Amino acid sequence: MQRQGGLMYGVVSVLVVGAVSVMFGGVAQAQQWQMVYNEEFTTSLSNWKVLQQNKDNYGKEHLAYSANNVAVTNGSLQITTRRHCVSSVAEPLGDSNASQEPCPSGKMTRYQSGRVESGRVLDGHKPFRVEVRAKINWNGENGTRPAIWLRNSVTLANCSNNKQANDPYGELDMLEWYSWTPTYTWSTTHIRCYHSPSSQIWKTKGLGHSRENLIPSPVTLANNWHVWATEYDGETVRFFVDNQPVLVYNYRAGDEKSHPTARVPAEKPAKMGMDVNQFRQVFDDTWYVILNDYVEWKSEEHPPDSSKKFANQTFLIDYVKIYQSGTPTTSEKPPATPPEKKDDKKDKKPGTKRMTVKKKKDAFAAQGPLAELMSNFVPALLISLCLLLIALAGWLVWWWRRRRHRAQPTPLA
Repeated sequence: MQRQGGLMYGVVSVLVVGAVSVMFGGVAQAQQWQMVYNEEFTTSLSNWKVLQQNKDNYGKEHLAYSANNVAVTNGSLQITTRRHCVSSVAEPLGDSNASQEPCPSGKMTRYQSGRVESGRVLDGHKPFRVEVRAKINWNGENGTRPAIWLRNSVTLANCSNNKQANDPYGELDMLEWYSWTPTYTWSTTHIRCYHSPSSQIWKTKGLGHSRENLIPSPVTLANNWHVWATEYDGETVRFFVDNQPVLVYNYRAGDEKSHPTARVPAEKPAKMGMDVNQFRQVFDDTWYVILNDYVEWKSEEHPPDSSKKFANQTFLIDYVKIYQSGTPTTSEKPPATPPEKKDDKKDKKPGTKRMTVKKKKDAFAAQGPLAELMSNFVPALLISLCLLLIALAGWLVWWWRRRRHRAQPTPLA
């Protein structure tokens, strides 16, 4: 009975400490973040800019963006990607030439998808957290890339043309899901742009992040709802999927190469070859949200096979929520209208190849699966160890009190 009492003492200690930690942790988070924007797609897209163009921003003719591929339905934004068989680029894309089957001889294979941009809804002068709940209804084929990303108001034009450029361009890719690596989610911190001597076009400094869906085993991130998030605290950027960190795996600091690095949740600005002030200059701006699906055309990105069936694919977004904390350094409010921009890094010009998914996977694999497992489970292991130590402390207190009780003299009758 006494042993059971000691064990119960230890268990109760663990439960009490755990409950207090959760309670105060929740309070701290509630105090830290205040919701400033909430889009749940229950009405129209009147506050969003819907892209309408017959080519992608590479100037390639395989993909077009249309408002016909964007709709609000059943409380979600739905972006649909589908194949069309046409006689020429000039032929309008519509239901009459949509085809899931391979196009017949003499017909051109084209794809049409959707892209929407919010107004500039985020004030980067303050720490923030952005959450997007989304679901990729994958058609099972290679060559699509649904994306959730943020960008500030700086364009890439000067970095494309000016060899001395070092502009405060900012982009946070919360999600880039390449359909030929369906178990991975990729995120990227793009901070400042510069002119590349080798490619004679812009590049960005930044950090690459990745996470594989390992639990219970490697399975696709598609076909289920997930919450992607990013947080900025004034010195670092972190990414999450379902509250699990999407870890850094490489960086670029201004040279021509991306370099592998330790898998950690975040890195300081110095890793990218800049100081804190240069880093914050990028964020001290107004930002907006972009949601789109893209169809690949480069061979290294595994474009769709035109000889195979291509079923319609949908990308659903349940909500976009923005939280902020702290006091801004300026009294300016973000403007309500989105900026007009022609340079879209998701659809870069030829010759501006970013690190391919294969290279990303190679860099990640070079560190071995143990690194990924350790990065995923070490925090949980440390928490478990702390709780075990608390339980042990509780047991020692009980044992000491029991021993002291036994040491006391027995009173005479």
